Amino acid sequence: MIRKISEKHSETLRSSVVVTSVPNIVFQLVENAAQAKSTLIQVSLRLSTWQVVCEDDGHGLAKESLEQIGQRYATSKLSSEGAFAGHQGEALCSIAECASVRIISKFSRSPVCYERSLHGEGDRVTASLPLGR
Repeated sequence: MIRKISEKHSETLRSSVVVTSVPNIVFQLVENAAQAKSTLIQVSLRLSTWQVVCEDDGHGLAKESLEQIGQRYATSKLSSEGAFAGHQGEALCSIAECASVRIISKFSRSPVCYERSLHGEGDRVTASLPLGR
């Protein structure tokens, strides 16, 4: 589950992932896919349009987590007591500040997949029919 880090922890941490290149974007996306327990990760690059696509067979995100992803100081690395246990979670926010990000995810127990689009300051979450997974 992705949640916001408490204000106390975010003020102390002041962490921020800065994505500076296409290889760094690929690294961050592959790392996220690996953490989702993926066994197959496919990355394609279309350099003429600077498009990066990362597809995986990981466990997916529930709608509630998808609504939080891509926000500054949002992470899946929080214990139930709110203690912070890692820096993952801000890469998508950093990428969305300079590019359009589209995330499509189907949580294993959900009959539908959800899509989240991040564009700098604006974003949305929409539902759609299940993908063939």
